[in-house]
Amino acid sequence: MYYKQDNNDFIIKYTNGKFNYAFEALSGEQVQLKNGTIKIKSCKSSLINSTELFILNDNSIYKLKIFLENIFKNFKNLGIIFSAYLKMHNEIILIDKKKDYRVYGFIKIIMNLNNKSFSSEFAVTRDIYLLFDQISAYIDYFKKNYQKNFLSDKPFMLTNYPVILSAQAAGCFIHEIIGHLLEEDFFCFNKKLFENYDISKKIEIVDDITGFEHLVGLNKFDDRGTKIKPLKLVSGGKITNIMAIDKKSSFDSKIYGFARCENFKTISLPRMRFTKIKSVDDYAQSDIISKYKKALFISKISSAYTTFNSDKYVLSGEGFIIKNGEIKNFVSDLVIKGNVLTDLKYLDFIGNDPQITVSFCGKLNQLVRVGVLAPTISLSKISILQGRLHE
Repeated sequence: MYYKQDNNDFIIKYTNGKFNYAFEALSGEQVQLKNGTIKIKSCKSSLINSTELFILNDNSIYKLKIFLENIFKNFKNLGIIFSAYLKMHNEIILIDKKKDYRVYGFIKIIMNLNNKSFSSEFAVTRDIYLLFDQISAYIDYFKKNYQKNFLSDKPFMLTNYPVILSAQAAGCFIHEIIGHLLEEDFFCFNKKLFENYDISKKIEIVDDITGFEHLVGLNKFDDRGTKIKPLKLVSGGKITNIMAIDKKSSFDSKIYGFARCENFKTISLPRMRFTKIKSVDDYAQSDIISKYKKALFISKISSAYTTFNSDKYVLSGEGFIIKNGEIKNFVSDLVIKGNVLTDLKYLDFIGNDPQITVSFCGKLNQLVRVGVLAPTISLSKISILQGRLHE
């Protein structure tokens, strides 16, 4: 197989009150010979001077600079260190005779307060004003819910406790404890784990990039030249298929375009693309929160991993204590520990407020863009919750 990749990234960095932007290019090819040998070599990018690049124009760059400077100044007066990183990615792929054009863009903003870091990521399009509105809304939320919660703190632990996951946290939760589980290499290595799995019949999970191609940097084909198609993974309490890149492993002996690699220097692996969790209950987040006298509201999951050869997972993030249906004390340094194959049987509600979360996902030292569309969900219990409670 012949695989050529031509990348060009437009990057903006705003740190220590300084604004810089630049272009970065990485291009090369990978040839897989019949004997299995892989040859890799770099080559010159043809995108550098392209007029069709997915980038910001000069006027938008200037307006973004002013916008970030104002945030920096306002946060500095509050004792908060602010920084931002923007990337707009352009990519042309040639797989044998199949050509594919891919793009994605994001900006990550970071706030450091009292030696704790808070961040959020937003998709970038050429509509810079939409981006301003999204960032401004998040900053208002940050000031309201986080800034005031650092008077004092103490360690705490809860066991078998109800949890409510925000749309962002729910997306990361499903991505980690179900998504990775159903990637071909994980699934085939751990088949014995699935003999006694228990998933709520309420949940339906589909991987489908339609309409979201520009968020995860995919288009028509995966990195083996297979046409990308939607695939239902979970329905009616059953695993209906897995994300296979080999027809022999797929439940229906078909492949749907899940082979992905970070770049031309790496091999393709079975990877998630854009995971959708279907809304079921006609409840907004506030409605679900109001149903619990006591619970932990997980507002954000920032990192996660599933142990490759066991049924355990660990998630890290932040949240708030729920008391009598209201959000109260902030919880930092939150660690959630549970069981991959049993926790979804405790699912209580799947709300009607789906939101998009997009980020990088790491696997075997490769990073690719993935996305999730998920609503607020709640579970009657998760095994272990621990962190620092702010009062």
